[in-house]
Amino acid sequence: MRLSSLVGIWPSAVLIFLCLGTIYLGVATPTEAAGVGCVGALVIGFQRKALNWKIFKSIFRESMVTSGMILLIVAAAMIFGYTLTLLQTPQHIAEFISNSQMSKGAILFLIIALLYLMGMFMDVASMILIATPILVPIVNKIGFIPCGLGS
Repeated sequence: MRLSSLVGIWPSAVLIFLCLGTIYLGVATPTEAAGVGCVGALVIGFQRKALNWKIFKSIFRESMVTSGMILLIVAAAMIFGYTLTLLQTPQHIAEFISNSQMSKGAILFLIIALLYLMGMFMDVASMILIATPILVPIVNKIGFIPCGLGS
């Protein structure tokens, strides 16, 4: 009785093995395992008749639109960062802040407040791409070493 209720979970077990099993067996990297899991989910979806070509095309189209939006955000952020670098805006801001008589704690509070405010209007990836070229020189100028760059 109990074993017969487990028959319906085989697709989930197969997907778990496809993703985690290929990683732990050393057959695939996590990125490749995600691709294998995606193909496995498609095969199971078609096999169980939960997915047809019309739905598949719709999903594919939505994925393309989302990927295009992300690509435009990344491209715009790169252009923004390049422009800031050409204008030396981060260096000017860092120099202004270092010449002010603000404590390190106050500067960090302002940086956190800025990131909090940015987080209200945009996603994390956009925030990182836009804020990093501005904030890293400021943090370096006040004497903090960014993660991974110090000893």
